[in-house]
Amino acid sequence: MIGTLTVKEAAEETGANPVTILRHIRRGTFSACKPLSDRGGWRIFEEPFRRWWSSQVGATSNGAQPTRRKQK
Repeated sequence: MIGTLTVKEAAEETGANPVTILRHIRRGTFSACKPLSDRGGWRIFEEPFRRWWSSQVGATSNGAQPTRRKQK
């Protein structure tokens, strides 16, 4: 789907564990859908996810900017 991320992609971008991303999906922190029931996995809508991630970055106590994890 255009404009969406997988749980794995969101975890890699934030440096979070995929379980943490799933926890935020269940809480409704950002919008996501499961288009193919259990077979396709969650798809996270990119714009709300990026807004949430930006707000988290600004909330750090030391003002550090996020870094993308390097691809292996």
